[in-house]
Amino acid sequence: TVATKILPPYDRIDITPSLKRLGVDQIDLLYLHQWHDTALQAAAALEKLPVKRFGASNVTLDQLRALGPRFRVIQNNHNLAVRDVSEALRDYCAANDIAIVTYSPLGAGFLTGKHQNGVQAGSRFEIVPGHQNVYFHEAAYRRLARLEAVAKRTGHSQTHLALAWALHQPGIDTVLVGGRTPAHLDQAFAALEFDEHPVLTELTA
Repeated sequence: TVATKILPPYDRIDITPSLKRLGVDQIDLLYLHQWHDTALQAAAALEKLPVKRFGASNVTLDQLRALGPRFRVIQNNHNLAVRDVSEALRDYCAANDIAIVTYSPLGAGFLTGKHQNGVQAGSRFEIVPGHQNVYFHEAAYRRLARLEAVAKRTGHSQTHLALAWALHQPGIDTVLVGGRTPAHLDQAFAALEFDEHPVLTELTA
């Protein structure tokens, strides 16, 4: 499955360069990368594209409703620190057969604790400073502190617990895991096998 994204504005869309780079005749799943008013005006243009399915990334429930039935997948940030998949959104997607994809299960490294003493050089938070606003706030730090306490008490690493929490969320069809090495994928598979459900419940509180 080939999935890719386009940035707004969406009323002047040309995916021909992407098709050539990918060496394909059509895209299996095309996401609108973020909400933009032009999304509501682009229906006719989208219909003409060689795309099997459309998705929307970083959208609210109201925005998803406004996009209409053509959009069959959503992709939102959802992890222990930042939760952009509400219960209402899950219910709506379940009722309308819309797949939910989540990303950043480790919060771009925030949940590993490596940024506790400042932004690490070369990290996403340094390269894109605006991304710091997503995580560096009271609610996220409070959840990070709970993760640290539970990890210390149970003997599981913060990474393992954070991955397990994201991978065991109800109503989620796919979790995108950024794997730069085979070891990163091994971490994800190990977290998928995590079966200490009371621990996950404690983390959610």
